[in-house]
Amino acid sequence: ECPFPELPIQLQVFLPEHVFCGVLFIENLVSFERATRDVTGRFAGLVLVFASGFKGAAKRLRTTLGSSVYFASHGSLAEASRQRFLTWLLDGNETIPVWFWGDLDYSGMKILKSLRNSFDELEAWQPGYQPMLDQLLAGHGHAPDAAGKINQKPLETTGSFYADQVLIPAIAKTGTFLDQEY
Repeated sequence: ECPFPELPIQLQVFLPEHVFCGVLFIENLVSFERATRDVTGRFAGLVLVFASGFKGAAKRLRTTLGSSVYFASHGSLAEASRQRFLTWLLDGNETIPVWFWGDLDYSGMKILKSLRNSFDELEAWQPGYQPMLDQLLAGHGHAPDAAGKINQKPLETTGSFYADQVLIPAIAKTGTFLDQEY
């Protein structure tokens, strides 16, 4: 038995300046940081959450003792926005669209599938994955062994329509992956 209690999952959260209309979990820290500073409007209206690896998939994420939320100082710190996000995260009473964007590989798809255990409505974020998919299909992906990903096991479904019908078949067809920070 482990003598240490299970620690809360730490969530880094960026709140947009205006009322948010969705939540986007981002797998990669570099992509998360770039997204929080994006000026193109690509992430407008989205709460951005850093979801490194499988940490965001734990069921305890949606409990007050199971998560510690840290809001980015360069985003909104408005009390109403913080409370709305926390209420959504912990109570689940408000339905807000929620997406995941990560590496275009089997581990990324497994994180998506795992997150769906806590967020039933979660989908793969098409605006992020489509440019990656275009690059993958254009031959700009990398072989699993080129990036230390040789042990990734294929999966057939995640529960996300876009991932299951488009992304996973493209990975299988090309036999290559594309990292989010490409």
